[in-house]
Amino acid sequence: MKKLLLLFITLSLFTFSSCSLNDDDRLQFHMEFVPVTSVEMPEYFERGGTYTIDVYYTRPNDCHYFEGFAYEANGNARTVAVQTIVIEDAECQPLPTDAPEKASFEFLCAPQYNNQTYVFKFYQGADANGNQQFLEVEVPVEQ
Repeated sequence: MKKLLLLFITLSLFTFSSCSLNDDDRLQFHMEFVPVTSVEMPEYFERGGTYTIDVYYTRPNDCHYFEGFAYEANGNARTVAVQTIVIEDAECQPLPTDAPEKASFEFLCAPQYNNQTYVFKFYQGADANGNQQFLEVEVPVEQ
């Protein structure tokens, strides 16, 4: 009986040690913002209206996948960045920079909004000194 118990314990330990939960087998990724190249917006907003804003951006390679928008509101300013998931340790192929991709989001001009304009700041990356650059678009709000 003791030999059987010892054999069972040995087999159990061998089985559990061979099934490791190794993180090296998991897909590794991180989040990254990519540059906005241009936007399509209405000439003006009307209070209470919902508008589609088209954003064109470039992915540096095929390991970047669109994940959504980072969006921050501060007063009448709206800062928008295109967020991607980047697959790590993959063989990435460069993508053409002359063929930007398009993503859209819906913007609601609040019915009670009392400012004259909205200022949208679309993230375009950092310059040579590391300063963040933005494409700024000011859109008037009709009375």
